[in-house]
Amino acid sequence: MTETPRAWGTRAAGRGAVVSRSRVAILTVTHNDARELDGYFEALANLAPGRCDYQVCFVDSGSSDDSVARLEAAACPWPRTILRRADNVGFAAGMNLAIAQTSAESSLFLLLNPDARPEPDAVIRMIEARERHHH
Repeated sequence: MTETPRAWGTRAAGRGAVVSRSRVAILTVTHNDARELDGYFEALANLAPGRCDYQVCFVDSGSSDDSVARLEAAACPWPRTILRRADNVGFAAGMNLAIAQTSAESSLFLLLNPDARPEPDAVIRMIEARERHHH
């Protein structure tokens, strides 16, 4: 997870205090990963919302299978962007494209491979760790 210096505050109900609300971009580069995407989207659907809002950005890196069709058809509870590349640009270049696409709206980035299955509280635990150690 990479942090940028952006924050988003909302008022906590009934308290009057401003609570930091993280905007998390979940970034994934695909290349012929159609068989992994059902499990991937199932894991995303189980992420606890907690104190964050999500957006999802995919960079398809020249897939010749039905990865893009599955990305478009899959149920996703958050805003989703799909960037299509005709060539296989690789993981690092694909992530750079995804970060560039989402950095104006997000304060945190979670980089996942299509075969990743994060625990439901993974993002919340990372945010809490950042808050404990952020100076």
